[in-house]
Amino acid sequence: MPSLEPDTDRDAEGQLLASVSVQWEGPLPPPAALKAFEDVHPGASAILIEEFRTEARHRRRREMLESIEFLIGRCSAILFGLAALAAAAFAAVRNAEWFASILGGGVIVGGMVALIKTRVGDPDKD
Repeated sequence: MPSLEPDTDRDAEGQLLASVSVQWEGPLPPPAALKAFEDVHPGASAILIEEFRTEARHRRRREMLESIEFLIGRCSAILFGLAALAAAAFAAVRNAEWFASILGGGVIVGGMVALIKTRVGDPDKD
């Protein structure tokens, strides 16, 4: 980890300029940075760790709910499609072939379009 001491320099007017830049990868800072935070504000490490835990719980819960919503949506679409195809079959048996073909064809074409859009759709989803 880089030093937490500021880089100092003087500008054209002779005023002292200082900057500190620290970067780390991962969800939590490295132990040296946590210790430096503790030196500045006692309890800061505990606050950061608790915030990390809270955020992780929230993220996991959100992902679980999104998965459940996706599954419910898929099941609802399948049930709707099957019901529409059953209604089309019933209409065909009752000599309403034009209605059956529109209803059945619409469900099949709509289902194919939805399936294609879901698979090709959003490149960010995976």
